[in-house]
Amino acid sequence: MASPPHAVGLRLIIQFKRATRAGLYLRRLSRRRPGLRRSEQVLGLALVLPTVLLIAAVVLYPMISTLWLSLFNDSLLRPDETGQFVGLRNFARLLQDAAFWKVAQNTVVLTGSAVTGEIVFGMIVALTLNASYRGRGLLRTLNILPWVVPSFVTAFIWIWMLHPQFGPVNALLQWLRVSPEPLLWLSDGTLAMISLIVVSIWKGLPWTFLVLLAALQTIPEDWYESAKVDGASPWQMFRHITLPSLRYILVIVLVLRTIWTFNSFDMVYLLTGGGPARATLTLPMRVYTSTFLEYSVGMGSAVAALMVIVVVATSLMVLRLGQVEEWG
Repeated sequence: MASPPHAVGLRLIIQFKRATRAGLYLRRLSRRRPGLRRSEQVLGLALVLPTVLLIAAVVLYPMISTLWLSLFNDSLLRPDETGQFVGLRNFARLLQDAAFWKVAQNTVVLTGSAVTGEIVFGMIVALTLNASYRGRGLLRTLNILPWVVPSFVTAFIWIWMLHPQFGPVNALLQWLRVSPEPLLWLSDGTLAMISLIVVSIWKGLPWTFLVLLAALQTIPEDWYESAKVDGASPWQMFRHITLPSLRYILVIVLVLRTIWTFNSFDMVYLLTGGGPARATLTLPMRVYTSTFLEYSVGMGSAVAALMVIVVVATSLMVLRLGQVEEWG
């Protein structure tokens, strides 16, 4: 049997008074025991401290050690004659070396092209797989596979696909009469860089598409329906609804993919080894060759230190531009 309205109102008043008394009691208790908040702060710091120590051990210590080693002329070939403090002399030698600038140019070309391709094609794939149709789940699963495959397996697959005589890529181009003769994809400097860019896009595309797809699903459908009622075209809806809604996600994707691609070593090492004739040699590969092939720890550390400076400066600049657009 339903309660009369006045009984319901009376119960609400009683519950409100009880909640008010409980709130006043907790407030007085917190005033009487200020140490409770301090204990909570100590507990919070104790819970965060292991993570901070782990980050310091894994990230901060190697960075500081690299910066310190870059100031010395350490060499693994002559350990007795090295260890002298040279200051910024290693950095000066690098900046005066034409080969270093060529390596830096290769890194910028690879990073810029790969990240741009990943964002453009990732957006296309995310928009396609965000629509509702049969088989969408299977297509999403298939698009994740390149990201799951280990890097050395990816490199071996593409080395076979780009083989001049037995690779399916050259066979397809010859069948389509695009190229009358097999192309030396990994033996020609320009083609090797193009191949490296394509493989980097293929490897990093799934992560980009997943992040953008998750962001697309947070956009309310009512916005698109209202735009359709107003007569907006698909391009206008993409420009005025989709892109503004994904602006901050795109900034995060741009920063993270730039950092990861800029620091990428495994795919360059496995696919081209920096060749031919250093045409695809990047800064991470230069760190490896300087330290473990030329045995110059000081020069390798100087290259790594410059990489850290460039990555941090670029990331801060991109994030700053995103904040300016947010407030402007």
